[in-house]
Amino acid sequence: MNDKDWSDMIGGLAADALLDANIIQKDQFQDACEVIAEEVFVRLCLNDRPT
Repeated sequence: MNDKDWSDMIGGLAADALLDANIIQKDQFQDACEVIAEEVFVRLCLNDRPT
């Protein structure tokens, strides 16, 4: 799996957790997925990875 695909998957999982915790509403879900995925992807592109 490449970094973009992984970021997209993590974005969906994180946004789902926010939705489950009632932090975001259903109509905000797609935007949250995209924002989270983009932030994760940028970090990966900067080689900011967990050690």
